[in-house]
Amino acid sequence: MNNKHCAIYTRKSHAEGLDQDFNSLDAQREACEAFIKSQKHEGWVCEKTHYDDGAYSGGNMDRPAITQLLEDISAGKIQVIVVYKVDRLTRNLADFAKLIELFDKHDVSFVSVTQQFNTTSSMGRLTLNVLLSFAQFEREITGERIRDKFKASKEKGMWMGGNPPLGYDVKDRQLIINATEAETVSYIYKQYLKLGNVRELKLHLDEQGVVSKKRRNKEGKETGGKPIARGNLYKLLGNPAYKGETCHKDKTYPGQHDGIIDNQTWDKVQQLLKTNSDTAKHGLRAKEPSLLAGKLFDDKGNAMSPSHAVKNRKRYRYYTSQALVKQQQDKAGSLPRIPAGEIESVVIRKIKEFLTDKIQLNKLVESTVLETENYLEQAKQLSNNLNNVPDQIRDLIQKVSISNKAIHIKISSKALLTALNIEPTATEYTIDLKEKVQLKSCHGEKKLILSDGQEAETNNINPQLVKAISKAYVWNQMLLSGEIKSISKLAEKEKINVRYVRKLLPLAFLAPNIIEDILEGKQDPQLTLKKLY
Repeated sequence: MNNKHCAIYTRKSHAEGLDQDFNSLDAQREACEAFIKSQKHEGWVCEKTHYDDGAYSGGNMDRPAITQLLEDISAGKIQVIVVYKVDRLTRNLADFAKLIELFDKHDVSFVSVTQQFNTTSSMGRLTLNVLLSFAQFEREITGERIRDKFKASKEKGMWMGGNPPLGYDVKDRQLIINATEAETVSYIYKQYLKLGNVRELKLHLDEQGVVSKKRRNKEGKETGGKPIARGNLYKLLGNPAYKGETCHKDKTYPGQHDGIIDNQTWDKVQQLLKTNSDTAKHGLRAKEPSLLAGKLFDDKGNAMSPSHAVKNRKRYRYYTSQALVKQQQDKAGSLPRIPAGEIESVVIRKIKEFLTDKIQLNKLVESTVLETENYLEQAKQLSNNLNNVPDQIRDLIQKVSISNKAIHIKISSKALLTALNIEPTATEYTIDLKEKVQLKSCHGEKKLILSDGQEAETNNINPQLVKAISKAYVWNQMLLSGEIKSISKLAEKEKINVRYVRKLLPLAFLAPNIIEDILEGKQDPQLTLKKLY
């Protein structure tokens, strides 16, 4: 008789009691070992390896012991899984179905000591599924109950735990003002109003030696006391706790603690933050906004943030892995830095290819279960105008991942149908686009080489921009030569509005390198005629 190697899996959701000599995990293991001994006549042998997940939730599979168990199953080391109760393995029905499928694939049996189910029979599976349904239901109800209690407490203005912000300490589960730190908070708010932006505020605070809140953990280790990062300054300036309120999701409620900042100062700071945010968003400061900001990731999952360098007065844009920014080169993907124009042009090109692919468009439109006419023409128009509507491109894109071998682009079916003026009626799904690439050095610059061996164009030529610059140049020459005496006469001759002529004429005086890039189709993908006015 062949031996069956049995693995015991134990789990406990909370860390409470795990430091005891005999804890819940030990009790589960003892019961499982006794059951395995009772099946000795069947050739069952208990594995010595302990698969214990202490302080891990059963709501997901992100657990070290279960991961190791699944690896050993795949390696053929285990023939029987033994648990004390089914919900020790998982409380998620979808995860349970995947586990049973994996067990079947490797001919592994599953046994619950207190419930004694046999997964080889259809009735056993049905009973397990019913049991897991109730376990999942119980978990979801518990979660809802906790969330409702948390919300109700927040509405009453109670402090619900976590690290207290600078300016406060916690006593008897309530926020109490720390007088020394409160002076620092007031100083930060006043200096922001005086200096006008966070960048200058950051420099000033560093010069003055202002640091973050110092904290000491249970082990006595001290943290904090370092220069405040710009991101944390934004959080500090927008934290409603400083005007005596608590926040839950997008709503605020009167708090049970005293505020540090008066309402008038608070309102002025929020208005300035909004003004600065709108200014950056609409391009008054951001001359070359990045199309894939917040959408691009390397092949190790790190976000790739916009950055730039200036050489010979020319600005070069890049996307840089956050791992590189944080000086963690070993955690960066295979392409930690990529020219912005190169990757943006490939993304736009792939979307345009999809919009001109009749077969793919038919599949997309059929998913709406509607008789939609002229969608091919609408897709063609969208493709032609795509360069002029960067916001629409961003709406379409869910995520872009890049490696030194390929670019993966995920597009929202719902957003694409909406852009085609088609009402989405089916469930939203992700459209996956892929482009094989290589990154090679060319004349001192990095170039993306596509799967067909061609260089990725920085962008397609924008006829609207080229036409506008050509008109501006011709009109300027007519005025300089005296052929036309005034702008009003020019407008009359061209049969157009004077205001339009005045808006277009300055384009004749753009820097030569900008005009050259536009004529060659190498301008920023988000550069539109409206932004040149």
